[in-house]
Amino acid sequence: MGGHDMGTGYQKYAMILCWVGVMLVYNSGYGADWYVTPGTGSGGDGRSWATAFKTIQQAVDACSSTWNICAGPTDQIHVMDGTYLLTSPISVSKFVTILGGYNYKGNRYWKSYHTIIDGQNMTRCFNISGPSIIDGFVIQYGLVNTISGGDLGSGGGLYIHSAPTYCAAYDYYNVPKIRNCMIRNNRAFDGGGIYDYESDSVIENCTFEGNSAGNGGAVRFTTSSVTFNKCIFRNNNATGDGGIGGGAIIGLLNNPPTTAYIINCLFDGNTSDSWGGAIATSMAFPRIMFSTFYNNHADISGGAYHNNQNSDAPSVSDSIFWENSPDQFDVITAYTDYYVSRSDVQGGWSGPGEDNIDENPDFVSSSSGDFHLELGSPCIDADQGEGIEEDLDGVLRPHDGDGDGTAAYDMGAYEFYRFTLSGDFDWDWDVDGVNLSVFGGSLGSVFGDAAYNASLDFDENGSINGDDLNVFAGEFGKYDGP
Repeated sequence: MGGHDMGTGYQKYAMILCWVGVMLVYNSGYGADWYVTPGTGSGGDGRSWATAFKTIQQAVDACSSTWNICAGPTDQIHVMDGTYLLTSPISVSKFVTILGGYNYKGNRYWKSYHTIIDGQNMTRCFNISGPSIIDGFVIQYGLVNTISGGDLGSGGGLYIHSAPTYCAAYDYYNVPKIRNCMIRNNRAFDGGGIYDYESDSVIENCTFEGNSAGNGGAVRFTTSSVTFNKCIFRNNNATGDGGIGGGAIIGLLNNPPTTAYIINCLFDGNTSDSWGGAIATSMAFPRIMFSTFYNNHADISGGAYHNNQNSDAPSVSDSIFWENSPDQFDVITAYTDYYVSRSDVQGGWSGPGEDNIDENPDFVSSSSGDFHLELGSPCIDADQGEGIEEDLDGVLRPHDGDGDGTAAYDMGAYEFYRFTLSGDFDWDWDVDGVNLSVFGGSLGSVFGDAAYNASLDFDENGSINGDDLNVFAGEFGKYDGP
């Protein structure tokens, strides 16, 4: 069942990523490797690119079914770029890693080599019933247009139902993970892109675009504590056929209560024909951090966020809410433990919270979808407290974005950093003694230390050390002014 108490949002997020890293290292030399290429004859044994399977389902079926959910071994499936047309869903019930994005030479770069899973507007793309990892795919044109059976017409792209399993050896819950995927143009009654039921899935570095559903245009989760990290939700729509909405995300629960973690995410141009242009929840208690909401629209209320029961509401920090309509928030709750803090809210925020502003965030170009911050934005260096390690681009936080010698976290999904010269931390066109003093104050620090400043961590490895000193020394004394 979902809703496991795994500590604070930061703790849960860190624990999940740490566990994934441990497991990938542990299993790097274990389990079998299987290979899939498009257009291959069906006679291959899947053991190499030369004898690859033709379909992903063949590879899944060949994977070991005698696995240990906590200690491995895990089989890996390597899928070459190309388009895989489906007439029925790919069914994954095992602990397996499925990797897309390989070219014909066997090199993997999913951003350039697109492995496309296409439901052809006739079938769902994936049924996930085990704690598998789906990484590096374009998942498109999945369709579930009937309300029948156990899935209630849900999850056009992926339907996930895999109860978290506790691993005592690592003190973690093993859950499904969807990473580095483009999930687009899928349709369903609930959760056009993904429907997560009781699975506590981790969805990371994914883009949801053009998905549609009655509720949860991109994602619906039910009785599930889902984590979204570094995800983009753009132009998804909830038709309101189910009466709740949630243009990008809808979260519902029965019992026990759940929490959605929404970290470093961008919501742009999502719409709902009822409530919640970007997000709608009922008893789901979302925790929203370092995210940007722009130009989301709900026909009734809650352009950025809506809750529809008197017992749940969001906890929001370090985020931007701008040009959402007809309003930013529609929060109706008797629950007292919620807040909006250190955020830029158009029209202001009168509820619980502190250190909010109502000023134009100065995006680089909202009309072209670039929501990075311009120099001088009031959202730069707004939070001196605890933050998240990376932004939506993977840039380390915090940077000293205003050139005052002190690094602080920026509001929104993107951390601001821009230098004419590496080492020109005070923006005066030269690298001089002032910059040397700033660098010296952080030398030897690591991420999480009060003295750590990502602007000085030139190789972005989380520590300011001799390698960074060498870079700074090479820039010292240079001038690049007008």
